[in-house]
Amino acid sequence: MIGKVIEISHADQETVYSQCSIIHQKYGTSEYSHLLEELPCLQELYGDDILTVMAPAIEAFRDVRRRVLQLYPTVEETLKVLKDAGIIIAAFTESKAFYTNYRFRKLGLDSLIDYLYSPEDHSMPLETPSLRYYELDTYRFKKTIHRFTPEGEEAQSRAFT
Repeated sequence: MIGKVIEISHADQETVYSQCSIIHQKYGTSEYSHLLEELPCLQELYGDDILTVMAPAIEAFRDVRRRVLQLYPTVEETLKVLKDAGIIIAAFTESKAFYTNYRFRKLGLDSLIDYLYSPEDHSMPLETPSLRYYELDTYRFKKTIHRFTPEGEEAQSRAFT
């Protein structure tokens, strides 16, 4: 998406990436859906028309996501075997709730994972409606129980030698 943003705007690549980094740090995620609207370089160029001008960049991102979002081979089959054996399955991600929910639903994991743990969503711009996606039936999981990890909780990885 950012490549397309630079192509459309002719903004300096280093400036765009630097500004993206600041916004990602502000919200604690690189999956911030209002990124383009908050980029100072785009605000300066397009003001309130950012989303209109950048529609091709957003659509390019969505096209790639539709094409590549898939489970690794054998994951679905393995989860089904575990479920059939009566094993409780829990998943943990450091991805914020909104995009985690999206991926879970699109990948058909709702009926396969019993518990999902993720951070809650980041804050939103003031003008964004306050209704959260998970308050809508369309986005609620049918079977998976989604629990939020404490703020600042991160996965601990350990290297074994």
